[in-house]
Amino acid sequence: MNPPSDPSPPPPASSPEPSLVDRLGPDRLVLLVALVGFHGLVRIAERYLPAYVEALGYGPVVVGLLASLGLAVAVGVRFVDGESDETSSGRRRHRLALITTLFGALGLLVWAGAPTLDALLGTPLSAVGWLLVGVALLGLCHGWGPDETGSLRGRGVAFGGSVIDLDAASRTRIRTRTRTIAAALALAGGAVLATTAFSGAETVRAGFALLVAAGSTVGLVAAVALGVARTASRTDDSGSGQTKDGSEAAPLPSTALPTLEDVRETVDTLPPETRWTVAGDTLVRLATAMTLPFVVLVVVDYHAVALTVGPVSLPPAAVFGPLVLAEAVGAAAGALAAPMLRPRVDRRWLLAAGLVVPAVFPLALVAAPSSVAVLAALFALVGCRTALEPVRPTESVVTQTVARVRERGRRRGRSRAAVPETLRTAIRVALVPAPLLGGVLYAIGPVAAFSLATTIGLLGVRELLRPLRDSS
Repeated sequence: MNPPSDPSPPPPASSPEPSLVDRLGPDRLVLLVALVGFHGLVRIAERYLPAYVEALGYGPVVVGLLASLGLAVAVGVRFVDGESDETSSGRRRHRLALITTLFGALGLLVWAGAPTLDALLGTPLSAVGWLLVGVALLGLCHGWGPDETGSLRGRGVAFGGSVIDLDAASRTRIRTRTRTIAAALALAGGAVLATTAFSGAETVRAGFALLVAAGSTVGLVAAVALGVARTASRTDDSGSGQTKDGSEAAPLPSTALPTLEDVRETVDTLPPETRWTVAGDTLVRLATAMTLPFVVLVVVDYHAVALTVGPVSLPPAAVFGPLVLAEAVGAAAGALAAPMLRPRVDRRWLLAAGLVVPAVFPLALVAAPSSVAVLAALFALVGCRTALEPVRPTESVVTQTVARVRERGRRRGRSRAAVPETLRTAIRVALVPAPLLGGVLYAIGPVAAFSLATTIGLLGVRELLRPLRDSS
């Protein structure tokens, strides 16, 4: 006799987890890959630009001027948008991202042709004049264009990975790590391509031309993908200020350029501990901005390290690519380690201890022996500073202060203070002349420039330690 059959239906088979292609769609996936590649190649080209400028016959002062102009354009374009962010439509913002990506690709082409554009077009601009044009175009791309994850800078709109089926809370939690890892991957890919370009070229000028030509090509692909991805905007075309799920979008920062009086009033409203934290972080950023444009010159000219791997021999300009690759690996490691460090280490101690590395990096770089292994270790170590980004006051807009709780005999109290956008904008403006100052000092001597930068950075770390010392 057969047993009675079970009348209950079989449980439904669980649907497989949708793949990344299914969640994004092929058009948006191509867009993200192109944006990551373009971002990395632009950053690598900017790191190599001083060596290219030197190969064209100009000195470090010109390098500093170009870098300061780029910072000025990237900061300034945030305040010259004729239509406010609240009223502009998603379609308009999409067009802005497309146009600025094209500007970035054109800026790279202008850099490649800077030595010969005068003769071809009969213009009064010299090579350095065309370099300035390229810097301005790339500054527009940095200020208005999409970043490596597809988010339109400073406008609360995204075209890519930061809006993949996530609610607002989840998006906030992963934004910093996602962007950091994407930037590290972009730098790593760009470093590999730069190594190939400079190792196969006879001169720095030829290697740089190959690098920026590749970057311009990827930028054009990203622009075409932006033109296809018409539904990737977080806000609708009516400009209602709501996200796809109907919730209100986060308020956008003011685009009014602050005055000195605004900055002074803002600083006066902050608690002393927050002022010390912001001052310390700003000094470390100032030291970094003074020296970052000249790191490639230290590697290529000051150390002049070469590398032989089997049958391949890399000249100093090509060796800089693997060093940036080591920095990218460190950056990815720092971003992955950040969630594990923050619950275990007090944020201010983590910030103060971690900022020692970028503070002493300039002097360590010029004092280190001319060894590829030692330089790679320094680059990887300074790349790990990404573990600090979520707790940096000028990045996360939230700082923690430590107060002594005498009743329990140990530090437990924590207070939070917001760093207003006015102060963050003032800091970005204050950093604009730093590369030019670094160029003037580098013209005197690399040791002089990098020693002063290290001194400024260590003063910043000292400011960060003040509330810790006072609360102990």
